Amino acid sequence: MDTQFLFAYGTLMSGHPEHDRYCPKPVSVLKAEMPGRLFEIEDAYPILHIPQETVLLRATNDPIADWKQVHNEDGGKAWDRNANWIKGEILELPVGIKTFSKMDAWEGFEPGSNSVYERVIARAKIVEAKTVFCWVYVCRKILSSFKELNASEWKRPD
Repeated sequence: MDTQFLFAYGTLMSGHPEHDRYCPKPVSVLKAEMPGRLFEIEDAYPILHIPQETVLLRATNDPIADWKQVHNEDGGKAWDRNANWIKGEILELPVGIKTFSKMDAWEGFEPGSNSVYERVIARAKIVEAKTVFCWVYVCRKILSSFKELNASEWKRPD
């Protein structure tokens, strides 16, 4: 288990300056999708809300142990066939204690804190229909200041 996956749906996707600045160099990048709803927070940044029953694990201070633990899970609840699917990418990243340090800082996430973004493990579907466990930054709860995008993918404002 030398690599792990991150579902990126916004600024951490390849092609965005934040990807180059905060993400470790990915081993591979694949088109993928995940059920959820996209919102916009201040400064037009995206945030994803996923059904809580699809969260397999919430990040702790030990991402290596977290990643190993999730492989003992049953895969979570079956997806709702009528779910809204959000488009993004699966970034295949090295497993390491510091893999998420820059990304966590960018997203304002710290395990155990009450930040807007939370890093969790859920499942995503690679476009070729394979399902993978992956990390994803999501919102803890939908705030009244969030603006729902009613879109399946985030587009950076001009």
